[in-house]
Amino acid sequence: VVFQPLHAPPARRKPQPVSADHYQRLTGAAADPFLRAFVQCGWLAGLRLAEAQLLSWEPSQRVPWVDLDRDRIILPAGFTKGVEDQWVPLDRELRVSLCALPRQGPHVFPWHAHSREGASCKVIALAKRAGVPLTMRSLRRGFGCRHAGTVPAQVLQRLLRHSDIKTTLLYYAN
Repeated sequence: VVFQPLHAPPARRKPQPVSADHYQRLTGAAADPFLRAFVQCGWLAGLRLAEAQLLSWEPSQRVPWVDLDRDRIILPAGFTKGVEDQWVPLDRELRVSLCALPRQGPHVFPWHAHSREGASCKVIALAKRAGVPLTMRSLRRGFGCRHAGTVPAQVLQRLLRHSDIKTTLLYYAN
């Protein structure tokens, strides 16, 4: 018999890599180009759910926006509660998908006004159709895992926009 304490601290799991096959199955199941591009925001840019959901075509101090001229996604300080703007590189595949989307106002995705849960449910439903256990969070974590072995920790910290290098090292250091 194994005794387990009643109030054991929760186990801290490190982010798990996401296989390229699972990502391909997920995007392949997305008939909606908006949903496909949304998923790519997590996998190819490491965006959090809310960052992708609120993504704008137009420069803003309040929400993330796509800077096509400099191939970046800008996360303004006013959005991130930081002292300066942050940015991530705009992956070529993501750029192509975003540019192919019809523009329907300043926001990239038509469900920008929905709740986070609503946007999350779209990804989860797509993953179920594709038969893969993925969420927007797991796609972001997969982004971090893919880059963890190829860039220095300080670069990974910037890509993931962790405020403290300790967070990056705790979850992504081998």
